[in-house]
Amino acid sequence: MSIKQLAMRLVYGHKASSEQYISWLRSQGVHVGQHVHLYTPWSIRIDTQRPWMIEIGDNVHITADCSILQHDYSWAVIQRLTGEVLGSCGTVRIGNNVFVGQKSLILKGAEIGDNTIIGAGSVVTGRLDGNAVYAGAPAKKISSLEAYIDKRRKLQLNEAVLLVREYEQTYGTRPPKKLLREFFWLFELGTLSWMRYSKRFSSLITIPNVHSKRLFKANLCLAAMRHSSNTLNQILNS
Repeated sequence: MSIKQLAMRLVYGHKASSEQYISWLRSQGVHVGQHVHLYTPWSIRIDTQRPWMIEIGDNVHITADCSILQHDYSWAVIQRLTGEVLGSCGTVRIGNNVFVGQKSLILKGAEIGDNTIIGAGSVVTGRLDGNAVYAGAPAKKISSLEAYIDKRRKLQLNEAVLLVREYEQTYGTRPPKKLLREFFWLFELGTLSWMRYSKRFSSLITIPNVHSKRLFKANLCLAAMRHSSNTLNQILNS
């Protein structure tokens, strides 16, 4: 264990890392699937008063400052007025391949279907069908997943080019590959040589498939970054 890891463990305990928090949740009785990741886990709160009532599927990504609650303590107000203790609890089930945006709140009774994206700051209170994108308080469907994928395909190239332009304007040079992060694959040449790639791109621009044109134009960007600044400038300015 490194000094940094030790310090994190001392400060955040079982929340020091995604792996440690997930291991602890499982030890408490929460069902957590495989390939789950908790981003900045020390900021995430998962209610373990009744751990058997929470189920998190496979390939789930939960981001910073999210909370998952399976109980409700609002009965304290009623108790003060009437003396009654009206307990409140419910299950929380998160399906497979789900992304939960930052500062979202998942309340008792929530059930999130497979292949679902939850926008930042959402409040999930009931059943959300899978293969869709939700946002808001309470969370409501804003798009099918298919439509969202199509939208992202159309926007991705423009955002990748914007990334390069802004970096160059700020630092006066092209961004290194590691800063391209999830955009890097757009710029990868793979096994194609620069000459072969140029010829392939030239032949593809006549194909009436807008998505293919965008992908190859984006791929050409990094090829140009590696091989020809003039060519890159032509692409970025087109």
